[in-house]
Amino acid sequence: CLLDHNHLTSLSPLSSCTSLLELSANHNSITSLPDMFGNLTNLQILRLESNQITSWRSILPLKISPSLTYLRLTGNAFCKNAKYRPFVVNLVPNLKALDCYAVSD
Repeated sequence: CLLDHNHLTSLSPLSSCTSLLELSANHNSITSLPDMFGNLTNLQILRLESNQITSWRSILPLKISPSLTYLRLTGNAFCKNAKYRPFVVNLVPNLKALDCYAVSD
């Protein structure tokens, strides 16, 4: 599902798309992720680059994304924190790549 450059502020309407495998919502106005990510049990690839995500709490719903293996969050304000990468890698247990770099055990 390609939703780049659409001025979106929320991904909540996608909560019923339980078969969704890939979601790209780069360059929007998304500030946080809704708890609906628990419904997207098949989601493997998520791209949320250059949105308006500013805090750690905003991405906590990713913790309940069992199939998520590829994630891109660069260009969001909270990514500038030195603890960003370790936090996300520990938050999403099955992650294989974060921001185009492999996650090693």
